[in-house]
Amino acid sequence: QKEDALKRRYLFVALAGVGLSMIIGLLIWRNYKQSRKHIDALEALNRQVRRKNIHLQNTLSSLEKSHEDNSRMMKIVAHDLRNPIGGIAGLSAIMLKEEGFPSAQRGMLEMIHKSSNHSIELIQDLVHINTSAMERYKEPMELRDLLSYCIEMLHLKSEEKNQRIDLVGSAAMVQGDRDKLWRVFNNLISNAIKFSPENTAIRVELTVEDSKVLVSIQDQGIGIPDNLRDKVFRMSGEAKRRGTAGEPSFGLGLGISKQIVESNNGSIWFEKAAKQGTVFYVAFPLA
Repeated sequence: QKEDALKRRYLFVALAGVGLSMIIGLLIWRNYKQSRKHIDALEALNRQVRRKNIHLQNTLSSLEKSHEDNSRMMKIVAHDLRNPIGGIAGLSAIMLKEEGFPSAQRGMLEMIHKSSNHSIELIQDLVHINTSAMERYKEPMELRDLLSYCIEMLHLKSEEKNQRIDLVGSAAMVQGDRDKLWRVFNNLISNAIKFSPENTAIRVELTVEDSKVLVSIQDQGIGIPDNLRDKVFRMSGEAKRRGTAGEPSFGLGLGISKQIVESNNGSIWFEKAAKQGTVFYVAFPLA
């Protein structure tokens, strides 16, 4: 009996060992299957990542080539424009040295000369676009004089629509790139002319508040609709509209103006005018 009991015990231990081995083998096989699934999934994900990476590299190469092509085209356009406009600037300079021009004609010649020189500056920016050459020397300047100069240059344009431009405010000094800031205020006043009807007034006001200079340009125009208010400072051209006399627009001027203002430590925004039109504000620290 003792021997039978011992045999039964050995048999039970053997069966338990076999069962345990089977369970362990089953667990190992199950873990292997799961690991294989995970490995297959990781390999598939890795292949997908490689494909995406190749696609992104191709896209990046295409974008770089497109950027190079655009830069090359800009330089070609700038080169082709610089010669004729440079000729206008040179010829007007020679004519201004001559005596005998009536004051009205001399005034127009001076405007042609100044406008052509500004155009040459803009063309120069195209040549050096996206380079450090775009960074210019910032200097102290009298902001009221700059505003007065912008209004003088746009005088004929406002006269075509029988509009009046009023400049009010005292002198104030700011630090900035004179040519770039001229572009900003020229664009803002030009927009006020473009989007205002005939026989209206445009008010350009300069005020000093604490340590800041605030310029406001208020028109009596068609205003900015709600669906365009978030788009006017974008460089996409989504906010372009024709003026009240059908003047064309590219919708880029305000986006460029915002970049220039912020690069000169300023800020720009707009609000609805109290009665009609829009008021654009530009603020700079006092120099």
